[in-house]
Amino acid sequence: MGEESAFLSIGGGCLDIFVLDRSGLPRDLNKMFRNPVIRNAGELPLNHFERYHNYWRWSPGQKRARSFPYVEFLREFGLDVVSCFLPYTEKGSILSNYAEKLPHTAVAIRRNYEYDGIGFLCCLWQPYWPDWRAVWPAIATAFICGISQGKVQTYSELFNQAATILGDNWTAEALLSYFNIGNNFEFNDLVDIYWQESSPAERLRYIQRSGWREEELERLSDARTRSEDFLHLFPSAGNGFIRFIVSDLLIRAKAEERLLSQLSCHTIYDEFEYQGRLYREFCADFFHSGENLSLWLERYEPWLKHLSTITMTSA
Repeated sequence: MGEESAFLSIGGGCLDIFVLDRSGLPRDLNKMFRNPVIRNAGELPLNHFERYHNYWRWSPGQKRARSFPYVEFLREFGLDVVSCFLPYTEKGSILSNYAEKLPHTAVAIRRNYEYDGIGFLCCLWQPYWPDWRAVWPAIATAFICGISQGKVQTYSELFNQAATILGDNWTAEALLSYFNIGNNFEFNDLVDIYWQESSPAERLRYIQRSGWREEELERLSDARTRSEDFLHLFPSAGNGFIRFIVSDLLIRAKAEERLLSQLSCHTIYDEFEYQGRLYREFCADFFHSGENLSLWLERYEPWLKHLSTITMTSA
């Protein structure tokens, strides 16, 4: 979120997040923070406030706190610190909203060097987060941030240097497009808002019951338009897997959009099945057969099962 944050995190995932100002949250983070275990600032434990408020530079009632204060805290104990962060948003298993995480990346790296941290690592959790090959452009961009110690002058400069490192006909414009494709819609995630595996049917019922159908349709339209723009405007950018994963996101957006709108999904099932076969081929060179099957089951089996049921019912 940049130099200041509209929430506090004390290190234990959603259970240890305290929102200071919901209106100040980026779009995808705002949706993720609808998880009911996330608390308001008034529930922050007193001992945490007393320990960290000087590092946060925050007092009760303020809507912003200083981002990434813990390097300073740990360095005061004389510890050598290696910073770790996610170069992608926490929601978006297929293709994440990398653009939303860019300010986070730059400030996390800069804070590390401000307090003489040793360096940084990009985290990549599996299997519920993007395939590492889809994240590689974000990791390369973080590497460029690291070279400048987080003091990148402009995003144009950052993307130009990252495109040079990546090769594969990447350009700054193509990277900017790619970073903006993913967003937090239900079929882009292998886990639901409660971080549990749930069926596509349960996801759709959740969206309907919550009153967020129109917002979800807007997210789906954004993802579909941005995917199509990337594929058409930058036909040579990225390797085969990058183009595959953008197509995969596009099909998932179309599937959810049609299901929410109660439209036929006959052709979507065939496209989804084909994507699943392609994914297993892409994984064949990197994972043994058991892990290959496991990854396929996580990413495709529930949706194919649901789409086949819908297809048979409508027939």
